[in-house]
Amino acid sequence: MKQRTRFSGLLAILCLLAVTAAGQSYTIHFIKGTERINHQRLQTANNLEELTVLLSDCRHQLATGEYTVSLTALQSVSKRYDPAARELAMSQATFLQEYLTGSCCLDDPDLFELDVDARTDLDNRVIVELWKHPVVAQKQSVVTQKQPVVSKSSEKDMKPSVKQKAATEQARTKKVKTVAEPVPEPASKPALKSVPEKTTAPANRFLLGSVGLGIKTNALLFAGLLPDGAMYSPVVNAAVEVYFMDRFSAQVSFAYATPYNKGDQYNLFSMTCLEVEPRWWLWGDNRFRGLYAGVYGQYGTFNVRIKEKLEDNSTGLFYGGGISVGWLQPVWRGFFVEAGLQAGYRSDTVDVYELTPGSGTRKLATYALNSFTLQGVNLSVGYRF
Repeated sequence: MKQRTRFSGLLAILCLLAVTAAGQSYTIHFIKGTERINHQRLQTANNLEELTVLLSDCRHQLATGEYTVSLTALQSVSKRYDPAARELAMSQATFLQEYLTGSCCLDDPDLFELDVDARTDLDNRVIVELWKHPVVAQKQSVVTQKQPVVSKSSEKDMKPSVKQKAATEQARTKKVKTVAEPVPEPASKPALKSVPEKTTAPANRFLLGSVGLGIKTNALLFAGLLPDGAMYSPVVNAAVEVYFMDRFSAQVSFAYATPYNKGDQYNLFSMTCLEVEPRWWLWGDNRFRGLYAGVYGQYGTFNVRIKEKLEDNSTGLFYGGGISVGWLQPVWRGFFVEAGLQAGYRSDTVDVYELTPGSGTRKLATYALNSFTLQGVNLSVGYRF
């Protein structure tokens, strides 16, 4: 009898060890002091890839309430009384929730349980666990221990306090026994632990997920104001900008000036310009606001004729490039305003010609004009998806 008891005890210990080993969770690291996921760590990259695949495969179970995703943000025990540290930990968990919601096409935010653990000396990471809820059968409430579906061990340097938390949770749930008498069938979704009030979704959620798309127009060019201060006909212009990788974007813009005939039918101003501008955003928080810097390259053509038989009539093409700097300010929802400057090198190939009514034009000279100067002034309004 004693041998049987000893064997049963040994078997129970082995089963408990197996369940404990399977209960270790995914760990997602963050860049220290920010809400950005550390994609540079191989372990984090592997965890994110496996986790998104798993959650995508379990969308039906999550939607029916069979699974729940637990996000536990670690806050250093030395900062357990620091409200800013707790707020940062919660914002990291919220950020990860938004990331997983968008990556796995999940619509219900109640699928996630957010919590902060300040009993370890680890910080800037979020522990992710996928829990399976008990199944109710034959109108009897059967409450069983939570069993983690995730079995991947992701962190060897976790302190025992994190594991003790899981063990305490398991021990607490084991105390609830099966109820013999029939009870009313509970709701389809078990009661979840209290969840802190959800914070407002960050402004970095784009229509395409982690990649944003913006459209804009330069109001100064539309008004006919050129960088040299001259006023001509309105310059129709539009730009498309793609935002990616937290702090980078690339913009392509096109401008076309309508003919300018003020005062005389032979007066003319026309221009076309194509420009490409990669940008780097200083804050790097995946919200793409505030100060940016970049480089640009441009190519275009022009034709200027102000008076009949004026020797300064000129036409030609230009190209150049340089650096840009500016500031973007969100206004409301996806709308924003942007101001910026461009300065650099420009080379113009100029053909001077003479216009004789009824006889056409006659080229008088050709010369090159090279300069380093202010090339662009930007005051734009736009919208981002």
